[in-house]
Amino acid sequence: RMPPFHGAASLLAIPLAPREEVLGAIVLASLKRRRGFEAALVEFLYDVAQQVALGVENARLFAALSQLASTDELTQLANRRRFTETLRIELARSQRTGSSVSLLLADIDHLKKINDSFGHPAGDAAIRHVAAALRMGRREPDLAARLGGEEFALLLADTDMGGALGAAERLLQYLNTHGLAGVGIVTVSLGVAACPGDAGSEEELIQRADERLYAAKAGGRNRICSSTAQAALPFGNGD
Repeated sequence: RMPPFHGAASLLAIPLAPREEVLGAIVLASLKRRRGFEAALVEFLYDVAQQVALGVENARLFAALSQLASTDELTQLANRRRFTETLRIELARSQRTGSSVSLLLADIDHLKKINDSFGHPAGDAAIRHVAAALRMGRREPDLAARLGGEEFALLLADTDMGGALGAAERLLQYLNTHGLAGVGIVTVSLGVAACPGDAGSEEELIQRADERLYAAKAGGRNRICSSTAQAALPFGNGD
């Protein structure tokens, strides 16, 4: 393997450092046998490097601001805005390709009781605990989001109802076997819906999952509801 700049007689390296932080460098190699580069060329390349550095820095700042605008501050999950945009994209792809998309809506059980018993910092810790469980259980193409308060969403690309139920069961399994220090077991209720089986639009998919979420809470909490025609299944029902 030939090393970089093999055969070069002279090298000129100009750092890309817009704010005293080196982002990279522009490197020019000369194959001619000479001592160095003309001053005019060095000055020209320095000016070019500053413009490139500013462009890279601006791109990094824009990416950071975009990330902040689409991220929930408490949990570092996607926020409602990013969830809505991603859901629209995934449903459009589903309609175009015929693939399935599933949605899990989750609501923390008895969060008010946690706040009243242990204080609001413990309530925030419970929210982060559930967020971490969602993050660990998702696949790369899936999107975990906090919609607000104690409500979360897990958007599953290329996943039918069977796959979504498996993800919901794994989430309940994790939360029921991994307590939160100082609080104990924190559980959630889950509503599950799939497209195209349950809905054909964003609004319908969210509505179906939301109806089933409330059915799971009304049925006793810490359980999954995946059909308006069936009772919600409590955790451990199939064990």
